[in-house]
Amino acid sequence: MARFNNVELERLRQTREQFERDPASARRTQVLEGEWVLGNGAPQFRAILQYEHGQSVLEMDNPSFMGGGGTLPGPMHYCFSGLAACYASTFAIVAAELGLELRQLRVRVEADVNFLRTFGLAMPRRWRRCGSSSSLTAPPAMSSSSTPKSLPASAALWCTP
Repeated sequence: MARFNNVELERLRQTREQFERDPASARRTQVLEGEWVLGNGAPQFRAILQYEHGQSVLEMDNPSFMGGGGTLPGPMHYCFSGLAACYASTFAIVAAELGLELRQLRVRVEADVNFLRTFGLAMPRRWRRCGSSSSLTAPPAMSSSSTPKSLPASAALWCTP
């Protein structure tokens, strides 16, 4: 299948048609199971991700201030990675469907996290600020004035649980 912005447009078209015919088919259950590893010197958490054509093992170790060794990505790294990937994926898909060629798409996720609640020291909101931003490079013919203003907003909206 032909790819545009690394997106298979024909497959998207087929999926859209299927969802139009049968909206219930658009619902997919995503499951992740993992376990806290009790052995010393090992990652603190391990999960096996099953996906369409395989599986991957993710291991997590909290930063040292949270009792881990800081030797692997922590929970926030995985959380932010998922958010960034969802945002970039949605942005690229919508751009491809609109025929907008991308040369580069970068995403940044940043949050101010309050850990007082984790330690039972207060009940503040965990997130004071959480946001994402993106930058893209497109051919000169696609000036910023011709880029649909709704594109970034669509990506952010579709990635909100």
